[in-house]
Amino acid sequence: MGRTSYRSRALAPLLFLLLLGSGTAAAPSAESLYRDAHAAFRRGDMKTAGVIACGALERFRDSDDPSVWRLRIECGTVLTSQGNPQKARTLLERSLPTQLVGSDIEVLRLQALAIVARRLKEQARAEALIVQAYDLAKKKHPRTLPTLLVYRATIDTKNSAKWGQEALQLARQFGDIDAELRARGVIARDLANHERFDEALEMWEKAVPQTRQEGNASLMQKYEGSLGWAYFELGDYENAAALFTRAHATAKRIGADIDLVPWTYQLGNVRMKQGDLAGAETYYRSALDLATKLDHEQRPIALANVANLELRKGRLLEAQRYNDQATSERRVSKDVEGELRSLLLSGRIATASRKFAEAERLLKDVAARTKWKSTKAEVHGRLAQLYVTQGNFAAADEQFRKSFAVIRDVRNDVEAMELRFSFFTAVEELIDSYVDFLIARGRKEEALRITESVRAQTLEEALPAVAELRDVREIARNTRATILCYWLGGTNSYLWIVTPKMLDVVKLPPKRTIETEVDAYQSDLLGKQGTLARSGARGKALWQMLVGPASRSIAHGSRVLIVPHGRLGAFNMETLVVPSTKPHYWIHDAVIATASSLELLVRNKQKRVGQPRLLLVGNAPPAAREFAELPRAADEMKNVARHFSGRSVILSGAKATPSAYRAASPSQFTFLHFVAHGVATRQRPLDSAVVLAREGDAFKLYARDIAKQPLTAKLVTISSCHGAGTRTYAGEGLVGLGWAFLRAGADNVIAALWEVSDGASPELMNDFYANLAKTSDPAAALRDAKLSLIKRGGIYVRPQYWAPFLLYGSS
Repeated sequence: MGRTSYRSRALAPLLFLLLLGSGTAAAPSAESLYRDAHAAFRRGDMKTAGVIACGALERFRDSDDPSVWRLRIECGTVLTSQGNPQKARTLLERSLPTQLVGSDIEVLRLQALAIVARRLKEQARAEALIVQAYDLAKKKHPRTLPTLLVYRATIDTKNSAKWGQEALQLARQFGDIDAELRARGVIARDLANHERFDEALEMWEKAVPQTRQEGNASLMQKYEGSLGWAYFELGDYENAAALFTRAHATAKRIGADIDLVPWTYQLGNVRMKQGDLAGAETYYRSALDLATKLDHEQRPIALANVANLELRKGRLLEAQRYNDQATSERRVSKDVEGELRSLLLSGRIATASRKFAEAERLLKDVAARTKWKSTKAEVHGRLAQLYVTQGNFAAADEQFRKSFAVIRDVRNDVEAMELRFSFFTAVEELIDSYVDFLIARGRKEEALRITESVRAQTLEEALPAVAELRDVREIARNTRATILCYWLGGTNSYLWIVTPKMLDVVKLPPKRTIETEVDAYQSDLLGKQGTLARSGARGKALWQMLVGPASRSIAHGSRVLIVPHGRLGAFNMETLVVPSTKPHYWIHDAVIATASSLELLVRNKQKRVGQPRLLLVGNAPPAAREFAELPRAADEMKNVARHFSGRSVILSGAKATPSAYRAASPSQFTFLHFVAHGVATRQRPLDSAVVLAREGDAFKLYARDIAKQPLTAKLVTISSCHGAGTRTYAGEGLVGLGWAFLRAGADNVIAALWEVSDGASPELMNDFYANLAKTSDPAAALRDAKLSLIKRGGIYVRPQYWAPFLLYGSS
């Protein structure tokens, strides 16, 4: 018998209804209809489950057949999930026939009625019904307990962890995979509700592929949306947005209207964080309309979101009106922390309304009562902003320090390395406020130290600690360089100029302005506009914006160390155009390198004895169809190797495998050089990899594995596309293969920001190592190699060919 087509499956509910109404002998039985409805429900297809179950009741109406009762419960459950709990109650409150009293059907009916009561905000009734169902199930129908306990956890939220663990244990005992997945979700949500988002995220991430395998669309959208929530709270808005979008689309497709509410307002939260007020408003008002229509339990959150939006727009009366509604509804539902969040918002509104005494009272009340660290950090920051407005700078300073202490404490609770990358993104507004405050008070070095305290923290944690730096000018003296430290803020950005004799700071345009211009210019460089004649004007404007204020401090031919922030970490400033009588790229005027932080520049370089040694890896045969052979990889391997005659280990061709790299003891080498394809993954940067020779199913040397294997190298060169990575994080900077080698202990890394020219790379690297033998300065050697490539003329004068490679580290 052939497979049923998708079209046939899609038409199944309609065919069921036609058969129900036909009165023919072909009409399906109640038992078969229930099986089909329940199968649809288990795979999360609420619409189909509702059509079959509720449609069947039109035919069977008052029947007390056990299968009809199962259909009745299925229909009521679907109606509740679609926001019709009152209709579900009418259906389910019909008295059970005597023969079904004490059966598993009574357990299911009580469970469904408990969820109805919860949706109708009748907490006491919901608790009584679920306890009644639990007692009966435990006594007579233990196999129904796992799922019932999952529902009990959603009703008795104070003990949700207890019920979730019991559900998980019983689900495993009975082999109930669906209940096991639901129990994991309960435990994860309890962790998230206690601000343990990293642990919750790990559980949801493990559950998502299993729900996909089980084909349960309802659970899939719940867990993808919950995963998005965890990423959002950890500051990873990019991953959060992707997950919320998928969850929203699935919930809409399957008719899970109840779940549409949180995914809709969460999409608004992402837009708000991105500074897109118009986009945020669209989602926020849509979520509020839907929450109101469904009388949703999360309506207070929807109200608070609109209130926050109105505050950001300066409409204070409207903000207070929405927030008063949210506060009132949170009090009724006894959501203590939610009510405190509303009071915090009232304090912000009072501050904006210049009702300072009221604002201080409200904010101090929240600070004293909240148990959430995130709320505590924010309320200290808001008190600081209030005191700044009042001119009470000593009190403001104290509150900023308290806020910052809580922020660092929360970050230290996050164990997973990758989840720390985005952490400071979630509190950028407070950090910006503190920096603005210090700059306005003339405390420019303190402000610089605040930005330093959040830069490259995950990178630095793996490296030896250094003594606290007393004078940042000492770094400039030790490196014989002018240091340009950038901080891109939502309202104000800053550039600190550090020389051996001076520390100064200048204000720059807001982050959005700078990053928009940087993105546009870099796009020009990689396209048809990528010439001095065509994109020079934009390059000049950026030079004047980013470097112009420091130009008097930078002598021609001197060293410049860039400490970037935001997307400046993925931008080569050598490509900026100096606006002289003869415009030219900045590379002609300075030796430029990039450091993740000032602290990395303070670290002592590795002490090495003996002749420098090279580990050269690459020229592997294609490991997969998408990785074509690199025509000139062999040439580059030869060019590099000849500079280390007799002092190199070469892993070439089929021998260039990930395991061979690890077995070569890379910590023994002064230089590492890779000639290979590179893969940069944006959402999970540590999944970025160097593509080597296939060994079984393995052929990728992953960034996460690179970071774990200690190095003492002076320099690692990744001659591959996108070796530097494609994603920057607030504070942490650009994360990818280059970052991984730095974390492993390399002093410096050369990595590419975009696709590398196979024609230019062999000559560039040959010149680089020749220069390095003369100068022992990687930054100067790389710059001279690029200038040699430019002198060749033709297409090589374009930055697209010489500018992808950037030096990161402590050169």
